[in-house]
Amino acid sequence: MENAPEAQTLQLSLEDIMFPLQEVQTNQGHDPNGDRAGTQLQYGNQIQKLEGAPGRFAVAVSVKTDNGRSKNPPYTFNVEAYAIMNVTGTADDATIQQFLTTNGVPLIMGAIRERLAHLTGRAPWGRFLINVIPLQPAATVTFI
Repeated sequence: MENAPEAQTLQLSLEDIMFPLQEVQTNQGHDPNGDRAGTQLQYGNQIQKLEGAPGRFAVAVSVKTDNGRSKNPPYTFNVEAYAIMNVTGTADDATIQQFLTTNGVPLIMGAIRERLAHLTGRAPWGRFLINVIPLQPAATVTFI
């Protein structure tokens, strides 16, 4: 019996990450004894292949408060991260896009989560942590 050729595993590495937008404002009307889970968020991501650089991608992720739907948020904020990621291995464009969405975006989201926690760490209402973001189904992710 012959063995089927093994599919090459895709590998992801983070080359660089930066935060071109970091805005946090304290909500003076926040009631610390009120609803602490009322902050609603908007997420976005964009993945773009870098021209002339095989396997290199720019991945942008944004998170901001949805001020119209939030109830008693301690802060309003808008944070964007921009990363350069390298993908090694062979796959079609759709597979690589899905690979970056399910592996690269959560990695960057973790960096945004830590950045926002740092920015609010000494603010009046204390450290703010972003909860887990839904990636599935794909329709819940909007693109910036």
